[in-house]
Amino acid sequence: MASTIMEQRRFTRYRLQAGFTGVTAMTEDGRRIDGHAHDLCEGGVQIELDAPVRPQERLEVEIELPGASVARSPARVTWQDDESGRVGLRFESLEPSEHARICRWLGTATPVW
Repeated sequence: MASTIMEQRRFTRYRLQAGFTGVTAMTEDGRRIDGHAHDLCEGGVQIELDAPVRPQERLEVEIELPGASVARSPARVTWQDDESGRVGLRFESLEPSEHARICRWLGTATPVW
């Protein structure tokens, strides 16, 4: 299974300090959900939210990058683990300035895989 996941990944993942990398997600119906991020790559982020979201839901997400500013992007729910509460998001329509902000931070981080 792990090799299948690795084959599907287009970008290297970078671990974030869980509990210290804050995330805010705004749902399509206007709910604000707080949480934290577990890992990040150019294409998306793995987060844990304080409330559930719907499969394939589109969110506006803000990620507090460690030692940097906040990155903002629309994102789509691609997977969920109900047991852990973790959610995988794929960035959509990432602004060039936000992409650059994420890439600058990734350049200072240690890859996970």
